[in-house]
Amino acid sequence: MGWGSGSVNFPYLVDPLSAISSFVRGQTPTTVIEGVLSDFNYAQVTSIATQADTCLVFANADSGEGYITVDNNAGDRQNLTLWHGGDELIQTTAASCANTIVVLHAVGPVLVEAWIDHPNVTAVLSAALPGQESGNAIVDVLFGGVSPSARLPFTIAKSRSDYPADVLYTSSDKVPQITYDEALDIDYRHFDANNIEPRFEFGFGLSYTTFQYNGLNIHPGDLTKRSVSRPLPRGHPRRAGSDSLSPSVTPSEPSSIIGSLCGIGLAYIPPFQCYLCRQRHLCCQHVAVCQRYVYRQHYLRRVQRHVAPSALELEHAHQLRAACHLVAGPDLARWASDLFDTTWTATFGVTNTGKVAGHEVAQLYLGFPGSTHSPVRVLRGFERVLIQPGQTSIVKIPLRRKDLSIWDVVKQKWVMPSGAFTLEVGSSSRKIHLTGTFVPSQAP
Repeated sequence: MGWGSGSVNFPYLVDPLSAISSFVRGQTPTTVIEGVLSDFNYAQVTSIATQADTCLVFANADSGEGYITVDNNAGDRQNLTLWHGGDELIQTTAASCANTIVVLHAVGPVLVEAWIDHPNVTAVLSAALPGQESGNAIVDVLFGGVSPSARLPFTIAKSRSDYPADVLYTSSDKVPQITYDEALDIDYRHFDANNIEPRFEFGFGLSYTTFQYNGLNIHPGDLTKRSVSRPLPRGHPRRAGSDSLSPSVTPSEPSSIIGSLCGIGLAYIPPFQCYLCRQRHLCCQHVAVCQRYVYRQHYLRRVQRHVAPSALELEHAHQLRAACHLVAGPDLARWASDLFDTTWTATFGVTNTGKVAGHEVAQLYLGFPGSTHSPVRVLRGFERVLIQPGQTSIVKIPLRRKDLSIWDVVKQKWVMPSGAFTLEVGSSSRKIHLTGTFVPSQAP
């Protein structure tokens, strides 16, 4: 596990060697299992690997908060390499063992080029940080108790320079200036935009079975029969179909709402007296955004606890007060709510063509109209479905109005661009199985 203010001690830990030894001996008591717990005892590794039918090599890369140093690593990782000479340990093992399985406990992407193409490296298990049941979880996957179905939430590149950003190790500036030149092209979007071939793409993952995709249909409206917007609290007037925000807000108290324009959704709290603009508001619990001033959750919590505002908050108070009137009223509430309405639904079939049951994680990517200069594709939904051998599951993935919108920095709101959208369904960002296009109607 990592370390920091959120870390805790395991109540117990099932380590991989203990779990594997217990399982294997329970199946075939005569099987010999040996473990080398010193990462740098290459002579013992070679001696055992030469005699083994199967070798498991465990390597890791960890991180935490910067107040302590672990294995010469202060806080966040400083590179993308494996710790404790992991690359050399894998290579040493693979040189003597024809069936070498690598298990990676890593907090993020690591470079694997030093050994990934070695003919004796037959499998790689990305186990991340599985916690106290680590050993049992690894046994379940390695010995077929479950079919693996996890997918990479990041791209594993072939080279460190393939990524759009790097660590700033030194700077002459007291407060270094970071320019985000990559804009929206982060992770897989950067690889797509620059036609860079990754080692393992975003969304990649293997299974003990196989799947086939077919029959893509793109329908206007909500076919999922479920709401994807956050429910309003009991007693809120909009639950009864009213456009008014609150009967307690009188004309002398502007019926304003500082809406969540960040995509989290609206969750209302009772009106309170705002220290910043001295007005009574219904305010978003998450992030309150106005046209000129970002009123952060931290400030809102302070207001609710009746803590006096800081000088910075007071400095911008007049901006917030002016902006409250610009973004106030039921129109904003209605617009923000509609943003999370389902406007299109993609349906398609996934068939398990293998011999064992397994979960497939179907991923939906959108390509925006060319006039928006958006990334090549952006993930807009996914569904994890369990499918029995020979069976077909119909998958439905809804698209909200927000999913089809981009942030207009001039209008300061989400805007649905005109033109044709490309919809892609695949098992990863690079394995696209179904493609379609549609033209959504414009927002009112």
